[in-house]
Amino acid sequence: DFIGPDLRATESDLLYAIERRADGARAWVYVLLEHQSTAGRRDRWMRLRLLQYCCRIWERDRRDHPDETELRPIVPIVFYVGEGRWRHATEFSELFPAEIRGWRWLPRFEHVLIDHSESPPEAVRGEPKGRAAQLIMMAVYRVAARRWPALRRALPLLAGLALRYGSRQVMTLLLYVMATQEKLIRDRFMQEFRRLAPGPGGEVMNYVEELKKQGREEGREEGREEGREEALLRTTRGLLRRDVPWSIITDATGIDEARFRRLEQQFDDRS
Repeated sequence: DFIGPDLRATESDLLYAIERRADGARAWVYVLLEHQSTAGRRDRWMRLRLLQYCCRIWERDRRDHPDETELRPIVPIVFYVGEGRWRHATEFSELFPAEIRGWRWLPRFEHVLIDHSESPPEAVRGEPKGRAAQLIMMAVYRVAARRWPALRRALPLLAGLALRYGSRQVMTLLLYVMATQEKLIRDRFMQEFRRLAPGPGGEVMNYVEELKKQGREEGREEGREEGREEALLRTTRGLLRRDVPWSIITDATGIDEARFRRLEQQFDDRS
């Protein structure tokens, strides 16, 4: 993970090692997943952040392979899912004033942009799990009427994977749906998933109920030892460390993300 902690809520990354077809030399493909409600002013600086991330990759490689005399090339790809279209250039030198962009001292590179903000669900291509992931992310920031077509197209892909490989193959994606969609949509989604894949669907719901039960039990246990609010804070932190989505945390503990942040601030101020 080459992303700073302040941006992990809206970005995640993947790094692939590949061989160039022409000569078999090694290269990297660095994929940055950008998921937020708008392509705002902050994303104007995506190119600068990408350069920083690439430098971190090269620095790590130099530490791991000190005898190598050449850097491995990196192809940076930004995969964007949001409400509005991506509005910014992909060339790094365009961050500088127009009259000096021709200077030979300026860094130059361009990232690949995959903008799914307005793509129709049927335009998504790839292997089943990759397509399902794209469709689920596509549904996060769209208006309610446009969410279900993307999720509906993801359902048979997820059900097929679950029936063939088991529920754990798709658990993360299902939990992501539960974490990002309103109750009406996620209930409809899980009902349809259970219809298409009854066995795996039941396993997923049992897992969700177990997470809720675990959260309630941890809260009660810690509540015996300390104040209610501090117990809630510790329990929620423990569930977040296990990547439990907020929809499940709220059902289990009664605390939502906004209240959790307020409690964190409250206890940080005390300490």
